[in-house]
Amino acid sequence: MVADSTLAFNFEDNWGAKGYGTLHKINDGRNQLQLTLRDAPNQTEVSYLYDIYSLLKKQKNHDQFYNHQAEEFYRNNEFKKAIALTNLYLVNHPKSTRALGNLGLFYLKNKQYKAAEESMIKALEIIENKQEKAAIFYNLGLLKETLDQINSAVLYYKASYYLRPNKTVAQKLSKWAPDQRAPNEIQSDHPYNSGDATMLQAKINQQKPKSSKDVLELYFSPEIAPSELETLKQSTQQGFIKHVDYRIERLADDSTAGIKIELFLTQIENHWFVLEIRDSHKCWLNRGDTNWNTIFCK
Repeated sequence: MVADSTLAFNFEDNWGAKGYGTLHKINDGRNQLQLTLRDAPNQTEVSYLYDIYSLLKKQKNHDQFYNHQAEEFYRNNEFKKAIALTNLYLVNHPKSTRALGNLGLFYLKNKQYKAAEESMIKALEIIENKQEKAAIFYNLGLLKETLDQINSAVLYYKASYYLRPNKTVAQKLSKWAPDQRAPNEIQSDHPYNSGDATMLQAKINQQKPKSSKDVLELYFSPEIAPSELETLKQSTQQGFIKHVDYRIERLADDSTAGIKIELFLTQIENHWFVLEIRDSHKCWLNRGDTNWNTIFCK
């Protein structure tokens, strides 16, 4: 592969990520684009820019080709084509986080607001990555802002900022809620594991619980009887996060003495969203750490 010419450049995206890139013009008419993040030099993306239509015909199930072309349609304001191609891909790849994340934004730009909201909320059922979830919440904020539903937009922007603080979302909060403080991640005084929120979010979307206690029951059911949920503690943090702290202590187990589950939820327009889940446990004396921790008990 011989490059006829090379263009080097620096970049900073809308989320504040900085890096550098090169664009190689290759002698067969293709262009090779390489992007590298400064804070993560091992994360490098290489793409080739060429006649995507012929490649789509040859490789009908290739994830990169379908998504790249849909995104190209989006950049060219061909939103209907972007929507059609993404929906076509999702028929055989219904759990593609990239495609689902894109689809809601494509609908939004095409002014199909109901479909946009449904797609974005559906995407939260499968997206575990905090940064990707933050992007979905940000797009939901854009949707509500477009519809002039500013109170809801601010809550979505807060959820996005909580998961991924950055200047783009901060500017939105400064514009629409200048008297409100941007949220910070709630700190813990002990180690914890991060739980998978996707299954719980899927149950919430299907069953539409009314209270945070109902959400907790969805998380544990059917393993724990509802009567045991009376030990939970709840508090409101930073004005929009419901912190649900559920503990069972003095377990009938010879090594684990207690378990602790913390849900961080927010309710927007009567719909609950899971921001994060934290779990920890503690051990009986002489069987491990007797404080809340993440190390297995002996």
